[in-house]
Amino acid sequence: MTARTVTRILAGAAGIALVAAAGQASFSASTSSSAPTYTVQPGDSLWEIANIDGLTVDQLAGANGLPSDAALQIGQVLTIPPASYVPGTASSTVLTSASSASSTQGASSSSAGAQPLVDAPTPAGSFCATMPAPAGSVPLPPLLAASPGRLALRPLFVEWANYYGVLPSLLEAIDWQESGWQEGVVSPDGAVGIGQIIPSTAQFVDQDLIGEQLDPAVAADNIRMSAAFLGFLNRLEQGNICKVIAAYYEGPLNLQTDGVFTVTKPYVEDVEAQIPEFQ
Repeated sequence: MTARTVTRILAGAAGIALVAAAGQASFSASTSSSAPTYTVQPGDSLWEIANIDGLTVDQLAGANGLPSDAALQIGQVLTIPPASYVPGTASSTVLTSASSASSTQGASSSSAGAQPLVDAPTPAGSFCATMPAPAGSVPLPPLLAASPGRLALRPLFVEWANYYGVLPSLLEAIDWQESGWQEGVVSPDGAVGIGQIIPSTAQFVDQDLIGEQLDPAVAADNIRMSAAFLGFLNRLEQGNICKVIAAYYEGPLNLQTDGVFTVTKPYVEDVEAQIPEFQ
């Protein structure tokens, strides 16, 4: 685990509304002259659907008479407007959000008005293209192998990683990097537990990804929350492991707009190096 201090930005501002469970969007556009529609699937969000169709959240929400922070329901049918559509309301929700997590253990987080990182970013594609594929399976970290209590958590990592559509070894490696799977770790910024979840991240995950309130101080809940957030990032970054790890650390909005920050690179390298230990 590496110590670090970083401002992170979560891609979960007003306008993102996910339902719990992983899954790619499957669109069914009408071939008639009427506007195409889409039926909401598990794991969808207004932001993701709008992004796929080249729309803003306001455009998609306005075309369906929804507020930009509406929670989507599985099976809900949305009208997909043309890219030229202008919402009839004065809604002006913008996908900007931010986090502030200064911690040696870390947590992906969001809170309005965070200051940007002072760093020299590298385009995500350029950095991730240089990352080697994880090596084959190697022994577990010695500290974990010697800890029956922490080893007992592995079935939870596998269960929730599979549920949210991410590699168990990736989830385990990230959370090992974050806390060493220590349930009681709390950072000065309030990042809690195994996945180092801060309150604003917990709220996003509970409300927009899972749909129920969990307790990040409880190991089983914290692992599920970390898995749900990682599943969200995995869909957002289309399964690119390097980008998923970077997004967990610095936030997907930072990654999308600014690339991989210098302080993010050692974190990504450490996690990727640890993935084989959990295979």
